[in-house]
Amino acid sequence: MAEHGSTCKKRYERAKAIRANFTWHWQEVADLVQPSRQFTFRRTPGTKQNLEIVNDTAPLAASSLAAALYGLLANPATNWYSLVTEDFDLRVDEGVRKFLYDATNRGLSYLASSASGFPTALHEVFLDLVSFGTGIMQASTDKLNMLRFNSRQLANFFMCENPDGVVDETFRRFELDAHEAVHLFDKDGDVLPEEILDHFRDDKDNKRKWWFVHEVSRRLDRDITRNDPKNKPWSSIYFLEKTGEVIRESGFPFNIYITPRWSKSPEEVFGRSPAMMMLP
Repeated sequence: MAEHGSTCKKRYERAKAIRANFTWHWQEVADLVQPSRQFTFRRTPGTKQNLEIVNDTAPLAASSLAAALYGLLANPATNWYSLVTEDFDLRVDEGVRKFLYDATNRGLSYLASSASGFPTALHEVFLDLVSFGTGIMQASTDKLNMLRFNSRQLANFFMCENPDGVVDETFRRFELDAHEAVHLFDKDGDVLPEEILDHFRDDKDNKRKWWFVHEVSRRLDRDITRNDPKNKPWSSIYFLEKTGEVIRESGFPFNIYITPRWSKSPEEVFGRSPAMMMLP
């Protein structure tokens, strides 16, 4: 397990190196376009953020473009997607058409509801997309097995591409205190470090937090005849950032992190945005 954790940490460090230059570029954009985002430092919650903005053109333009994208691409008042089959013979079958029509309407209804979290998450993703060129959305099931959508902080997200230019390794960095960690990692097989468990049992130093990393990557060494979590097409590994200790290992049938990019320079992993082009 220690060797496995060391390998995860090495992949994570490689992904961080790939993003290093973008971090400073994004902070410059954030200061002038989206001051609620921070990349090179952390503000105290509640402090004034728009200290660098002397003209509101850029922030208003970003908000307007994000709203336009939402209204044109995923307007809940329209049928903005429909389900079809690749097989043409099935596509024209009356029973199949009725089933797909019903499934499409159910899907649209759920995505438009607050239960899915999709409307709010998508707007936040569009704001990041037009400002920083890359947006991060998580699509996963909750404890009730319902599909939930959440936008994630670009500042804490790293990723790598395969030779075909497809994102096949994603890393999300997040912070938890002892109580939050015990609540999240409560499944059979989860192994939290004793240091965190001691803080939870003794209820001491509640302000202390630990950084964790969630890695989702394409699994190459799996048994395709089995469908258990450790043989899913995509691996899911949680580990402690500082030491690389693996806390949970499972898997998904798909990459739960959706990573749209506005415009991408050849062989770059992260996107570039209208705000980045207009920065000078």
